Amino acid sequence: MINLDIQKLFAFKDDYAEDMYPLITASIIDSALKNSNFNGLKFLIDISSDLESLILDILKTPIEDLLTKYKIINEYFSLSMLIYKHRYRIENDCKPLHTIERTEWRRKYIENIRIQSQFLINIDDAEVQRCVTNTSELNKLVSKIKNALIELNKELDSIIGYSIISEDKESNEEARMRDKIMIRLDTEVCPYCNRNYISKFTKNKKEYSTGDLDHYYPKQYFALLSLNLFNFVPSCQICNSKFKSNIYAEPINPFQKVVNYDELYFSYSIKSNSTLKVFIGESLDFELEMRGSKEYDSHIDLFRIKELYNSHKITISEVLYKKTAYSDSYINSINNLFDEMKLTPSERDLFLYGIEMDESKFHKRPLSKLIYDLVVRN
Repeated sequence: MINLDIQKLFAFKDDYAEDMYPLITASIIDSALKNSNFNGLKFLIDISSDLESLILDILKTPIEDLLTKYKIINEYFSLSMLIYKHRYRIENDCKPLHTIERTEWRRKYIENIRIQSQFLINIDDAEVQRCVTNTSELNKLVSKIKNALIELNKELDSIIGYSIISEDKESNEEARMRDKIMIRLDTEVCPYCNRNYISKFTKNKKEYSTGDLDHYYPKQYFALLSLNLFNFVPSCQICNSKFKSNIYAEPINPFQKVVNYDELYFSYSIKSNSTLKVFIGESLDFELEMRGSKEYDSHIDLFRIKELYNSHKITISEVLYKKTAYSDSYINSINNLFDEMKLTPSERDLFLYGIEMDESKFHKRPLSKLIYDLVVRN
């Protein structure tokens, strides 16, 4: 819901890859010595015989560039996305069609799956024909491919996956990489909801983060990308754990997609039986609304933005009260005081409303976009 500066990722990517590369090579060597995870290692070699360059690319190259550079990674990503979204596609794209249209849809769909899954599994003509005429057969084939993908992802995860840094041990430097990433990205509020702090604290002279490191593309399906820096989004635990598991929605990636704040903003409506008490902080008899183009609807629904923000009516009421109470004469007298104190415009906004009226700093304080919209756009 709020934008994050992708330049932070580019500024960090080389240092990140330098820190992570020894951990991954150690994991690969350990697997080779144990003669385990052979298929995962073979898969990496099939992508490129230059393992060092491949690993560095997987760590620090933007995902779109990675898909362009490596054909097998592109196929892996496309197949993973197909499997990840399969149930959604069947429910929303296939079922509503008439019988003939549904058959044609299945034919194109299975051919696409067949092409994308060549690196993983062979699908013969007989299987294709059964899937074209029967959705149940299609689901069976997708289930078989999914199981094969799960096995590959398990092996990939053990040698180049998030499990390398996800252990919850304060004394483990590998496990602390997650905290290092969170701190380096320097995001103080969850970008998905702009409601909850992502706090930092120091213990034994080491910095830790209370937030989650979300995988925009879920690591369960996209294990090969689970350590890619451009797949990480710092978030609160509520958004990451409670809401984002819904495969039917497509959240906004705050690093990749720039939200047009003129097209997505908060407003409020007064109920027919409301009184002026709304504007003096003595009534909560109003409704908060989210206005914006339809491209944002999926994100708003996924993270329950409307419902959760209506629980902040006391804060909204306080902002409306301040807007009403701050008359022109009062603002002039306050400005004179601010001039004497030599406060900057940002410091004045902090004094009056508790946030800086700067769209580039929405990631610094909870509810900053809400307050900004109520003050500036309403």
